[in-house]
Amino acid sequence: MQAKFRSSLLRCLSNIHFLERFYDTFMASSPEVRNAFAHSDMERQMAMLNASLYQLMNLYEKRDDKARAFIQELGASHGKHGHQIPPALYDLWLDSLLKTVEECDAQYDASIGQAWREVMSYGIGLMKSNWDAQPKTPRGAEPAIAPEEIQHLADRLKELSQEASHRSDLERDSEASAFQFGQYRAYLHASQVVHELLNKK
Repeated sequence: MQAKFRSSLLRCLSNIHFLERFYDTFMASSPEVRNAFAHSDMERQMAMLNASLYQLMNLYEKRDDKARAFIQELGASHGKHGHQIPPALYDLWLDSLLKTVEECDAQYDASIGQAWREVMSYGIGLMKSNWDAQPKTPRGAEPAIAPEEIQHLADRLKELSQEASHRSDLERDSEASAFQFGQYRAYLHASQVVHELLNKK
């Protein structure tokens, strides 16, 4: 189950259109979703989603405390004291994600779909349970990705790259592409954040 999800995640993130296609599908799923994201910075959303997918995988695979804290805070920041995203929209989010995986993963089959549903549902349940929690960072003041989370993500990617050394050349190439594209999104959003901070001075 874990190996199927991990390999599929890497194939999906290697597809330059995966994250954009997901948000197109998600936005089309409901007027409420479109309204919720009407004024969102979509590059920021895609950078956060890229990081969150790895954190959700790490939470499911290892029940990692740092990943758990990340997902709990994500749930709180989207809850009633944050962005006020109704819990019901998480179900549309998951359905849209699974449709996008089926579309973008050339090796998709029913077992891969089930792996995604199981891994994502575990994290979504944790996010929903934090609907009433108070976010640690006030709404509107969230960093793109906290420095400790970037380090945690980098450590996890290093582990994955070590695991990749035992897989086929094709799988290694997929992992490298996914990592490079994730870096592009993170660096792009980081540059936007720095630019905004400079403009405030």
